[in-house]
Amino acid sequence: MSNSKNEDKKNPTNTPAPSQRPEPTPTPTPSSTTGSSEEDKRTLAELEKEELELQAKIARLGELKKNKMTADAESVFEQLKDNAIKFRDFITSDKKQELISAILGPQEEIPAGKGGKGGKGGKNVKKDKGPVEQKYEVNGRTWSGRGKAPREFMEWLDTAEGKQYQKQHKTGDKNVFPPIKK
Repeated sequence: MSNSKNEDKKNPTNTPAPSQRPEPTPTPTPSSTTGSSEEDKRTLAELEKEELELQAKIARLGELKKNKMTADAESVFEQLKDNAIKFRDFITSDKKQELISAILGPQEEIPAGKGGKGGKGGKNVKKDKGPVEQKYEVNGRTWSGRGKAPREFMEWLDTAEGKQYQKQHKTGDKNVFPPIKK
């Protein structure tokens, strides 16, 4: 008997020790078997069921991710707010506008207005007001009355007709031009 005990010590069996665990064998997935000669044995109903389960799992993960992002945003917001208050006197107006643009996103317009302490105001956001109705006409040339008067209008002021029109219609320092006849 002593002989068999010595043999057991010399030839250990292939059973793993309690601290060692055998490596799990991977289960074949459709992507890993596409190149092999084995065919997936699952039925169409089983595949559809598995697909629905995976879609449900993806939806749950998406919801968890959304909740985590919301919680993280709250924490980051408090940090941003504290830093903005702490450094507001040292941040330039351009950097403040850049920060506002980053928060609002690219599709939203930045409202014009006073920015910070005694600032000159926000960036002007031009609005397309559409076509402008022409109000004045001189020698066939029309003008809306906006911006600098065209050269033809200024030259017309020096003519006899222009001087006479100014005498009859001018009130104040601004030049007056004849309206378009409708």
